[in-house]
Amino acid sequence: MGHADPARVDAGVTRVSTPSVVALTGATGFIGTALLSRLTSAGWCVRALYRKRNGRGPAACPGVEWLPGDLEDPGALEALVAGTEAVIHCAGAVRGA
Repeated sequence: MGHADPARVDAGVTRVSTPSVVALTGATGFIGTALLSRLTSAGWCVRALYRKRNGRGPAACPGVEWLPGDLEDPGALEALVAGTEAVIHCAGAVRGA
């Protein structure tokens, strides 16, 4: 379990001294991408769910474990949240996606 440092970073993300894992949906979207950057900058390890498109996944990013799947896949969701400190849900329905 990570321990929050009194130092805080932008947007209210607490800097951690011992890396903790947070699960993030919507990490490839507009809000999720910004939040992913803030979390990893604060020392959090992020496990993020992504949908495969054209057989490709997101680029490797330090502190991020990318898992293929979607919100309708119970197995992917179980893997996403296993052993995490928190879940942040930023995924949303987008027309045409």
